[in-house]
Amino acid sequence: MVKDAAVLDLGSSCGIFSGLLKRELPLSHQILVDLPQQLSLAHYYLGREFPSAAIATYRDLASLSSIGRDFIKKYDFILVPAYYYHKISAGSLDAFTNFMSLQEMGRGYFDGYLQNQPFLSAKFFFTINRYQSAPTYDNGIPFWIIPWEILRACILLPLPY
Repeated sequence: MVKDAAVLDLGSSCGIFSGLLKRELPLSHQILVDLPQQLSLAHYYLGREFPSAAIATYRDLASLSSIGRDFIKKYDFILVPAYYYHKISAGSLDAFTNFMSLQEMGRGYFDGYLQNQPFLSAKFFFTINRYQSAPTYDNGIPFWIIPWEILRACILLPLPY
């Protein structure tokens, strides 16, 4: 992966993975997508861990029609509320990541994330997810329905539970 990679973490929670990746790739640009309340915790955590980091919040995104590569390059971290996911431009991501939450969401959200350009145009996909989330989340989303055929590179770590 390139040193200044743009990496999106879907379901980023408080930003721990994004922070770890930023330490490993200091020139990278981390895009965190989650619910607003989770992003407020991420803003606090990342601000404490990276006091000089440029962090974009929903206020920086609200007036944008799209979040493209030029905008991404201006920030260390971009906190994207889930309702702004559609603003992320095709071809602007080097990697798309998700840890354990793909099978926690409803099918409409699942399809909305994985059938749109941020995911479809990312160069890499890294995930750790369950084979199937039932009975904890009985939403009918087994691991194998992720659209693997469109991916050019993938690191896959499925969990049996």
